[in-house]
Amino acid sequence: MKKALFALLLVSLSKASTTGFVTGLTSDAINDFKDSALPFILSQAEDTEIPSQTYHVGHGRFKVLLMASNIKVSALELDVEKTKVEFSEPDRISLTIAGISGESSLDWSYDSALAGDQGSASIDLLETTAAMDIKLQEDQGKIVVEIENMVLSIRDLKIQILNNPSADLANWVLSVFNDKLKDLIEESVSGNLKETFQRELNKIIATYPSIINIGETPLAVNYSLSTPPKVTDQYLQINSLGLFLNKDKPELNPPIPAPKELPDFNPDSKDIQSFVSDYTINSAFYSAFTAGLLQANITSESVPSISPIQLTTSSLDNIIPGLVKKYGKNKKVDLACEAQKSPVISLQADESHGLIKGEIDTACGVIVRDEGQAVVLDMVLDFNGTAYLKDSFLKGSLKGMEITQLEARDNVLDKPVDTQGMMDLFNMAIELVLPSLDTLIFGKGIPLPKIDYVDLTDSEVVIKDGYVYVQATPHYNFN
Repeated sequence: MKKALFALLLVSLSKASTTGFVTGLTSDAINDFKDSALPFILSQAEDTEIPSQTYHVGHGRFKVLLMASNIKVSALELDVEKTKVEFSEPDRISLTIAGISGESSLDWSYDSALAGDQGSASIDLLETTAAMDIKLQEDQGKIVVEIENMVLSIRDLKIQILNNPSADLANWVLSVFNDKLKDLIEESVSGNLKETFQRELNKIIATYPSIINIGETPLAVNYSLSTPPKVTDQYLQINSLGLFLNKDKPELNPPIPAPKELPDFNPDSKDIQSFVSDYTINSAFYSAFTAGLLQANITSESVPSISPIQLTTSSLDNIIPGLVKKYGKNKKVDLACEAQKSPVISLQADESHGLIKGEIDTACGVIVRDEGQAVVLDMVLDFNGTAYLKDSFLKGSLKGMEITQLEARDNVLDKPVDTQGMMDLFNMAIELVLPSLDTLIFGKGIPLPKIDYVDLTDSEVVIKDGYVYVQATPHYNFN
């Protein structure tokens, strides 16, 4: 039942108009994609079989009956360099495939009052061009490709009779029907290529995930299209929802700030660009919070020896009086921290790469190992950090953090905690435990949509007001 409700919600979300995430690419990126993808697509094309054909030529005693059967077209190749992709409005991509060559074969026979024969023949397609218009559409939040106006033009068609003593006569007879055979092959192969290209392109585009599950967690991020794809003469842009969900408690309208209007693709920058809104990032925090994932343990062993404060009863006894008296000296202490409400971050541009700023309310239990919890510390932490891209994940890294409020509760000791002294001491040593706090705040990062066969290198991440701007150069591998 829960899965059915979640699926229903995803369908509702796919119809939403909120745009939290924008990604796009240039026509140059598409042409690079073409250089790798087209040979792969053609390798997947099945042989084209043309129905048997019968022709009558001449009159009276010179009337000839010609029959062709088992007509197949295979081994298609193309000139990738001369093939081109162009963007056009509205929302179409024109593809011209040049230099197609192919091998065909057939069984033939002819019969007349004077003679008759049968055998096999090979047909070579030379200097063939295929042109098509690709229309991009949206259906249930997903991209769908429709091939329009597929036209195949065969410049030269060569027929060769194989292993037959009367080949000269047979070649002459077949030459009479050369133009008809060429027209027949153009029509049949056009239909086959249209179907093949549409099928294979949709299969490749289907690897663009609309829903990404986050590992073994109950979280997922919905990248369903919020508007139909946009194609101009310079770029293709895809607007999507970009909303994180807790699959156990999915919410269509989480209590987070709405996204600001994101900019359009910049064709003067790198070939692939993404804009990740603070709405998307805050939805990630909210869904992680409702799933109970915003927690971290800081162990005694994780604190460097050079730190002025160690997580032991002896080191903490001055600011948490009574630890040594109750538990003994030099007992190891761990901090079990968990967020008390969902953090809300803001993205701010600066003169460098920008900042992620936020606040998190957390409760940290001070646990004496093998003994139990001594006290709970309620803290408010202000933090700032940067963003970076790694393995198709947008990740964050803390640059600084400060405890601005600290209160103690559930104290089982016989003396009150020096909250101001603890706050001052923790703030002095906080940089030494930033890696652990990184896990609490940023976790594993935000997975960006990833397409099979595509690797992103030379990436750059800059934080702007209200969004993170990611740009990269794509490399394709269909081997």
